[in-house]
Parts: sequence; C-alpha cells; structure tokens
Amino acid sequence: MPAPFPHHYDATVQLTEALFAEGSLATAEIPALPVGPPPQFDGRPGHHSPEDLLLAAVATCHMTTLVALARRKELPIRSYTAKASGTLEKTKEGLRFTSIGLRVDAATVRGRETELNGLIGLAETHCIVSNTLRLKVELETNVSTAE
Repeated sequence: MPAPFPHHYDATVQLTEALFAEGSLATAEIPALPVGPPPQFDGRPGHHSPEDLLLAAVATCHMTTLVALARRKELPIRSYTAKASGTLEKTKEGLRFTSIGLRVDAATVRGRETELNGLIGLAETHCIVSNTLRLKVELETNVSTAE
C-alpha cells in the first residue's frame, strides 16, 4: 500500500567540474550518479545527461506503474524491457523534445497476453512522469508468452 499523499522527493546536483559542466546527482540514500551534458552538447563520455535521465524517468515510471497494475490483477509479468527514445529539436519556443517513444517488449503466461497488452496501455495513461510532460508519449508494444 502506498504512503499517504502528498509525497515529497528531493534531488541534489553538485557541480564537480565547471569547465565541462559535470556534476554529481544524489537522491535519498542511493549512490550518486555522474551527470553532465550529452556529446551533442560537447559533453564527455561517462555521464548521464538530463536528456538520458528524462527518457529513463519515462521508461522507469511506465515499468513501475505496469507492475503495480499487474499485481492488482494477479497477472504475472515474466519479462519486461522498455526502450525510450526522444527527438530534441529547435522550436519557436526554444530547444525541446518534440517526441518521445517507448517500445515495450513484455511476456506473460499463455492466455493472458491480451490482458497484459491492455495493462501496458493503461500504465502509460497512469504514468506520473508521462502525465507531467507537455507532449504525449507514443507507446509501441510487443507482448509474448514465457513459461
């Protein structure tokens, strides 16, 4: 059962290398992640970019929402992989993501594939991160069986 609302979250970013705009991202009691600009913005390898983290947030939110929905239906998920991709463009409002796609490959037990496919779509509509974005996440699914 989730904790009562409202929930509060904190993230701290500390600059570690000013010349390259690199830093360290810390949340709760989880080890820090190295963060910095992506190569497209002259970033160096070995850092998670804000763009990476946004796409990771969309994919992770979908996964956790799906698992919560499947748990309520006692629907076993045998495997799940989500690949998020996005397009960043110059627009009249400035640089922004103009599309985000989420390809989900998932498997369940024989006879419940249609139910899992429906829950995958429902998870997208209930995903907190996707609901917060100003653009619609385009969902593509592939559901199979796995015993």
